[in-house]
Amino acid sequence: MYVVAADELKKAGLMASRLPKLTELQSRVRDVYLHIDIDVLDSQEAPGVDFRSPNGLSSNEVEQVVQMITERFQMKVAALTTYNPEYDEDSKILQIGLRLLNVIADAVDR
Repeated sequence: MYVVAADELKKAGLMASRLPKLTELQSRVRDVYLHIDIDVLDSQEAPGVDFRSPNGLSSNEVEQVVQMITERFQMKVAALTTYNPEYDEDSKILQIGLRLLNVIADAVDR
């Protein structure tokens, strides 16, 4: 298992912080299980989650990370979790989640 904290990604930048680790992981595995807790999103962009993440990632940053992973690995399983429709004003988080699922589906379709 490989867990990445949002503040670590933001501090070093997506590409700089992840490429060496992804390259190292790529030398050992081909298949991945991708798990994204949607509450990793910055609370300014996605306030309607159970656990808010001040200074979390933007939806574009999460999308970039997903693309970096799917370009390098064969995704076997993906999970997008912690969506709570009770807190989702204007279906904002739902739309972000659907966009991320499309990125994942496109990768599986390749």
